[in-house]
Amino acid sequence: MSEKITLRYTLPMSDRLQAMRLVYWYLFKLNILWPGLVICFLCGVVLIVIPEPLTYFGIFAMAFPVFHLCYILVLIPLLARHQIQKRGLTDSETLWEFSDDRVLVKDKLSESSVNWDAFKEARETKKFYLLRIAAYLYIPKTAFESKEQESSFRNIINNHIKKVKFKAV
Repeated sequence: MSEKITLRYTLPMSDRLQAMRLVYWYLFKLNILWPGLVICFLCGVVLIVIPEPLTYFGIFAMAFPVFHLCYILVLIPLLARHQIQKRGLTDSETLWEFSDDRVLVKDKLSESSVNWDAFKEARETKKFYLLRIAAYLYIPKTAFESKEQESSFRNIINNHIKKVKFKAV
């Protein structure tokens, strides 16, 4: 018999923003630009330390990683918050159904059905479960009605996603 877990919740804006910051941080860590930003910053430091006149490239190399981090950690979440408010999703209920066949996600604007093969990774943080396809989907731990439901969810995830990083229970 196939196990099925259904979650219904309305995510408060503060939790939604916290989840988005987590998602952007994990995407940033996965991003190929991360090593490039470090190299760019180090080049800027070297160019500043060399006793030559400061070049525009040196200034750019030093400032680019800082601006990029501000963009990822501040500007993108602000733009996302604006879009959420504009679309009226601030108090919208989300439905998740986890079964052996697929994951179904519904909100007032969309409905998605995703096969388990599409998921690359699952993570657990203090307040959320993050499931990664191309981007991360986040499920707040407060959405579970009981510890048994959360345990069943963890079992389904462990059975269907190869790379799972859950905390020990």
